[in-house]
Amino acid sequence: LRGRPEDGGAAQLIEPLESSHALDSLTVTVNGAAIELGSDARLEADKVEAALKNSDDRKGSHSLPVRIVARYVEAGSDKSATGTYRLAYRWEGGGLFGGRSVRLTGLSRG
Repeated sequence: LRGRPEDGGAAQLIEPLESSHALDSLTVTVNGAAIELGSDARLEADKVEAALKNSDDRKGSHSLPVRIVARYVEAGSDKSATGTYRLAYRWEGGGLFGGRSVRLTGLSRG
């Protein structure tokens, strides 16, 4: 799988490396919280932010291990695969009146 940030990091699109694999669904586990994704495989930053409640929230770039279970179709057969990846993100905002938010910046095999 590979990740591609969308909408300035408000989401991460997770895609199979093999074009012959059609994603059915993904489950991304962040800090013990399972986030279910449909076949569009769009991981929303606000869902990751909710799972990071007790994590390092200092401004700047961070990464953490996530577990991904992918269900996909290959050559007409249902398959599944599980792997550990590193999800890269950064905290933005803050200041006098602004809230802080997570922006997703990348996904790599971990």
